[in-house]
Amino acid sequence: AVGVLKVDVHGQATRLSTEMAFARVRPDATQDRLLVSQSDGRRAVHLRGDQLVPQGSVGGVVAESHALSMDSSRRLWVGLVDDGVALINLPGADQPLDKVPVRRLVSPVADSGVSKALTLGTIDGAVRLSGASGMQQFDERSGKLVPDERFAGLFGTPSRQIWTFEQDASGKVWMYTIYAAHHSKSVGVATPDAQGRYHWDGGVLPALSGKTVFDIHADPDGVIWLAADDGLYRYDARSVREPTSPSRALVRKVTTHG
Repeated sequence: AVGVLKVDVHGQATRLSTEMAFARVRPDATQDRLLVSQSDGRRAVHLRGDQLVPQGSVGGVVAESHALSMDSSRRLWVGLVDDGVALINLPGADQPLDKVPVRRLVSPVADSGVSKALTLGTIDGAVRLSGASGMQQFDERSGKLVPDERFAGLFGTPSRQIWTFEQDASGKVWMYTIYAAHHSKSVGVATPDAQGRYHWDGGVLPALSGKTVFDIHADPDGVIWLAADDGLYRYDARSVREPTSPSRALVRKVTTHG
């Protein structure tokens, strides 16, 4: 379905807009304002009943974006397709958005042929960005993107690019990763140790190997939802049974021919 949909508690969907929308974020839970990511930039809208009332575009952002995120300082992070990220200090709900200053940040990629696209997410309550240079964080002092050392060496060699990620209630970070050189796609989970460093397990969801995953969502009860190119997947670790003791294999008969 193309556009913006409103889904009620009974699962009934109402289409609010027919324009292509890639992401949305609500700056303040007490307001009806939504920020919607579209192919020609970000637009602000007010939700009134079952209608979206345009409030204008966010000035200075004209590139396509598939990711939006808000941090605790009311800054909007906009992941731009192949052009880094835009950082915007949002004004109040009653102030115009077309004159808002936009700060552009780019991940330090050594190879000019590597994509500069950045994926946005939240880990431990803070915005994190992933791309060809691994997991990044914003350094307030230098005003630049720097590596998050907790994820250093996560995949070993060769490394993989993280295209989308989500932290669950237990602190684990679920990731959809791509190793472009071998056209390898997989979903795995990074688990923190006692020192806070993360360790990779790429074999937890073999059913999704080779599939394209667009989004990952973690429910508070631990259920993981994954939107893939061939449908929606649900993973509940509580339903995975581990054997309590080794099974005994019994061979009753062997027959050979020839």
